[in-house]
Amino acid sequence: MKLLYLLLFSTPLWAQPLQMRGGLQIRGIYYNSEGQPPRRDPFTYVISGNHQLSFLGMHLPFSYSFSDQGRNFQQPFNRFGLSPTYKWITLHGGYRNLSFSPYTLDGHTLFGGGIELRPGKFNVGFAMGRLNKATAIDSTSGQTWAQAFHRTAFAAKAGFDGEKTSITLSYLQAKDDAGIVADSATNRPAANSVLGLAFKWKFLPKFHLIADGGFSLYTRDRFSTLNFTPDKGKKLYEALNLNASTEGQMAYTAGLGYQGKDFGIDILYRYVDPNFESMGVYYFLNDLKSLSLAPKAQLLKGKLRFQANIGIQEDNVLQQKEATTRRIIALANASYNITDKFSIDGNYSNYSSNAEPKVTFVQDKYLLAQTNTNYSITPRLLLPGNKFNQLILLSFHGAGLKDVNAENSDIQTQVAFLSYNLIFSKFSVIAGLNYNNNTFATGKVNLYGWQAGGNANLLKKALSLGLNTSWNKSESPQGKGTILNSQLNANYRFYKKHQLQFRVNSLLNKVGETHNELTGELAYGLNF
Repeated sequence: MKLLYLLLFSTPLWAQPLQMRGGLQIRGIYYNSEGQPPRRDPFTYVISGNHQLSFLGMHLPFSYSFSDQGRNFQQPFNRFGLSPTYKWITLHGGYRNLSFSPYTLDGHTLFGGGIELRPGKFNVGFAMGRLNKATAIDSTSGQTWAQAFHRTAFAAKAGFDGEKTSITLSYLQAKDDAGIVADSATNRPAANSVLGLAFKWKFLPKFHLIADGGFSLYTRDRFSTLNFTPDKGKKLYEALNLNASTEGQMAYTAGLGYQGKDFGIDILYRYVDPNFESMGVYYFLNDLKSLSLAPKAQLLKGKLRFQANIGIQEDNVLQQKEATTRRIIALANASYNITDKFSIDGNYSNYSSNAEPKVTFVQDKYLLAQTNTNYSITPRLLLPGNKFNQLILLSFHGAGLKDVNAENSDIQTQVAFLSYNLIFSKFSVIAGLNYNNNTFATGKVNLYGWQAGGNANLLKKALSLGLNTSWNKSESPQGKGTILNSQLNANYRFYKKHQLQFRVNSLLNKVGETHNELTGELAYGLNF
């Protein structure tokens, strides 16, 4: 009641007019292909918009997108949602992607409603709605889809965010509704309850401790005939849909860190049980434990910056598999601004994996023993001037895969790129050379060529034009060929809020059978 009073009477209505901001875009796309089957329809259209209504201190953002491609999908992307905010109150309605915890509700699309309250250092949130829509057979085409139940969920969180300490408790309860689609022996209505806890603590001047975990009770079959209900806690078991098909899994992350003026380091441990699942999260990498060390530093008065991550990871945490796979991960990157004009960046990564049988080796070898290595170096030279600036950039990247067991299975890749940029106040020009070499057991594949282009701003920057062309030659054991790609872009702004966009792209491919593609796009945009 107090909130309603504030909305209606705290400020005169005439002092808070209804405002709408955002943008609308209408695009038409033309496509033509010769020499090969077309990859898309000859003509498509897209209508999209992002808007925000403001009134009485509340903000109501929403967006939409319509396309002729949407009719080909069971769940087209024609979705609406809004999250109006008034001071520390936020309401959610329609299609929303909320994040309460990495283990309970984290980015999963929810069709429903919710509320988040942030009075001072406290925060509370509730949300409920549909996670999945039931699937069925398309009666018009007879096409069948992957069977799924109508899935609903309720999520809640409560937390406190202080200067040195923060803690958040979250909960998710979700279930599949039976009867909407026919179940089977392999697809049964499930249920899930997940409890999450996150904690952060800053102690001493420069140390911090973090912990974040979740415990999931996943029932594979809500209506299993192998039910068991104890004498005590019967109502709780029924409310959580617990029975003989229920599994309990745990996942957590804990870390300790130090952050000084020029040096910092973090130690992080992660553990995930096999088959850990949460209906409020799309995907989990499970059955693993890992320990990583991540130092970072800045030296020479901030000119040299360095950070790295070294860790070891393995699966089979409960010793239920016949083999255990271990991975060693090493990452490092550095940036050195030698002078105001010259700087250099470097990156290195190494991933080593091996799968060791628990009983005996197979032919005196590991089941898996591979090493992936990536490295790159990028020097840059900037030459400023009174009328124009020049930028010369050289980039080299290398990668390799080495299999200890297999013979003649190594893969090596080298990529080099050199570019020259000439930048004026109203236009710029770019030219470059590229080289790509891939070595396999069956032979080598080379790709090299050039690219050139430019951009210009005309009519007091109301009109921008861009033209880019690239030519590449391919050499492989199967033969040789060339690829020519050209693109023209134009963008014209008029009456401040309106703009027209035009793009045409031409592709001529002479690798194997010759074919060419032409794509044209015309768009109108309105910003208000």
